[in-house]
Order: sequence, then structure tokens, then C-alpha cells
Amino acid sequence: MINLIVTIPLQISHFSLSRERRSKSFILIDDWDHVPKTVKNQIWQSVQVTYDVLNSNLLRTKWISFAGERWKGFKTDLTSRYICGPLSDRNPCEKYQFLDEGTWQAFKERRLNPVFQAKRK
Repeated sequence: MINLIVTIPLQISHFSLSRERRSKSFILIDDWDHVPKTVKNQIWQSVQVTYDVLNSNLLRTKWISFAGERWKGFKTDLTSRYICGPLSDRNPCEKYQFLDEGTWQAFKERRLNPVFQAKRK
């Protein structure tokens, strides 16, 4: 079974991804364009198996784009709720078991970096 896939929590995804395939977290990648092509291919394979979707470039592009939007939204949600928002006293690793403490701390440091804060505003 495929191991690597971009983290898209079931709560915000429209397609189901098994826990073992969501185990690797890519929230430390800054831009969807930098997510490895192999990961995007695995997302597409997952979609095809789950939904019996035709193998067309147009559909692949749409699904990969959708996954990228969900990925970006998840990172924004983590920042808005767990770093700058009402849940800043909580740890999202409790809710999202696929997040480990080291990844979360690295993500948090990046988001609190003055360079990112300037970009965020």
C-alpha cells in the first residue's frame, strides 16, 4: 500500500484516505508546487481507486488542485485556530493523530517567524 500522501484530514476532505496513508505530514512544505510529484500521483491513484474515476489529465488536474486547496486550507486553519486563535492553548496533535509533536513545533515556529507574519498580513 502507498505510504506517502499529503495530509488531508477526513473532516475537511471529500474523499476518504486511510489512516496509514495519511501518516506522513507535509505541512512543513511551504507551497503546493513543492509537494513531490510522487505524492500528487499517489493522491490521484487514491482518487481513482476510491471513486472509479476515468484516467484523464483534466480530471487529474482538477482533483490535484482540489487536494492542494484542502491542504492549504488545513494549514491556514491550524494557524488561525491553534497558533493565533482561540485554541492557542491547545495542541492539535491531540485532535489530529497523524501530527507528531516535532512536526507541530516546526510548523508553529515557521508560522511565528516574522517573515511569515509579514506575508500573512
